[in-house]
Amino acid sequence: MHITYDLPVAIEDILDAKKRLAGKIYKTGMPRSNYFSERCKGEIFLKFENMQRTGSFKIRGAFNKLSSLTEAEKRKGVVACSAGNHAQGVSLSCAMLGIDGKVVMPKARQSLK
Repeated sequence: MHITYDLPVAIEDILDAKKRLAGKIYKTGMPRSNYFSERCKGEIFLKFENMQRTGSFKIRGAFNKLSSLTEAEKRKGVVACSAGNHAQGVSLSCAMLGIDGKVVMPKARQSLK
């Protein structure tokens, strides 16, 4: 697999990700924050990604990437290195997609995660 970092992201990429994620992750709330809106003199909304399937937004990127792999790439499996939320996102995404996944966790990690 060849990784590139061409920017900016095209609108088509965003729409493709939206399609891949549809029905796979939670639609988390985004209420207006009166507190921050008043203090910032603008409309401030909070996105509650802590209510996501894994407790963070990391499932979005993990599932989007893994679901975009070719069947041949999926058969090879994936390896990720993370001590926290990304590990959970990759693990759940692999389970949902039937991909053999391994998560490597560093020894020097926060025990809270």
